[in-house]
Amino acid sequence: MTIVVACKIGDKVALAADHSGSTQALITGYKHAKIFSIDVPVANSDKVSTMSIGYSYSFRFGQLLEHYLSFDAESALTPDSVNRWVITQLVPKVSKLLTDNHAARYESGVKEGGQALIIIEGRIFELQ
Repeated sequence: MTIVVACKIGDKVALAADHSGSTQALITGYKHAKIFSIDVPVANSDKVSTMSIGYSYSFRFGQLLEHYLSFDAESALTPDSVNRWVITQLVPKVSKLLTDNHAARYESGVKEGGQALIIIEGRIFELQ
């Protein structure tokens, strides 16, 4: 079982997670954090926005996100429409990444692959 939690107080957002891996019979502590950050270019500027991700499900899911998820000018963040960016850029990239790396599975016809909390532009999103 993994615990990932995000909390917003005022204009600050905190993200925390445990360092354990578990099966039905065993819990093991790991040094590898289940939280990491990715820089996302901001559209029409030289700025970047830092996206923080805290994940559960499997270390493989987290490794794919941390080491393969990236954004270029074509998929740049539009700060005035963060919801739209998450739906049109982030979610399709994650879905494709999981499918391409055989990390997605289908349960009752629905693609599954992991869960994460995403922090970007002071907003908290849940990815399932």
